[in-house]
Amino acid sequence: MNTPLLPIAPAPSPSTSTIIARLTFFLVLAATSLWANHQSSNLPFSISVPTNSPSRRFDLLFASNGRASAAIFRAASLIDSILFPNPLLYPRKPVRQISLQLSPCNLSSVSFDSTAESFTIFLSADIAAEALAAAVTKGVARVLLWDGGGEAPSEMIEALGNYLSAAVAGDSLVLRGTGREEGKCFGEAGFVEYCERQMPGFVARLNKGMRDRWREEMVDDALGFPATRACAEFRRRRGLQGVMSSEEEWGRRTERRTKSGGF
Repeated sequence: MNTPLLPIAPAPSPSTSTIIARLTFFLVLAATSLWANHQSSNLPFSISVPTNSPSRRFDLLFASNGRASAAIFRAASLIDSILFPNPLLYPRKPVRQISLQLSPCNLSSVSFDSTAESFTIFLSADIAAEALAAAVTKGVARVLLWDGGGEAPSEMIEALGNYLSAAVAGDSLVLRGTGREEGKCFGEAGFVEYCERQMPGFVARLNKGMRDRWREEMVDDALGFPATRACAEFRRRRGLQGVMSSEEEWGRRTERRTKSGGF
């Protein structure tokens, strides 16, 4: 005698709440992407984040949802306002496009390449979500900074980039050590921030000066007084001692041409 087959229960259909949750997710995803594209159109350059990278994880977390584009836009907008408060007085660095790509070497740090006013920021494919904004900001800062025709000291360019990254993040570095040699000011982002606090617009003026060929006096010109004086006060507030010989020599040269005693 054949046993009757039991009826097969139909697969449970998604609940209304599940459908709503999925729909909301995709709507937020689309809205974020559209917002990033719209906002980037207000910049003097375009933003490109390919969505067909070799890393599916990177595409899902940062590219297809517009998160990377939004991070570039936010960083560029804030850094632009610091470096070029008035584009007529502070000419922008020519930048046509900023692209984001994965590093072929899977580097954990940020590097960048530039060709014909098009700049590419390379990120590690396994970068953590919470580290994306900081990494992108550091790359954007380096793109927008002038560099004295490639002759400005690399440690100073790095310090300026680190200051801009901290400023975008709302962080303060003045009283925080950076791991560099004690007594050295010009390679510290904290010193850059200190100078900006003492003479607002210092970073914009210094960056404007670096549009031309690099000169050691540019830091003094941006401050309005010898940088060694600001460095000594900065070290005093940090509880540091001594002056590095290179800064003393810089100070001696600039004091010869600087007559002002009030600064």
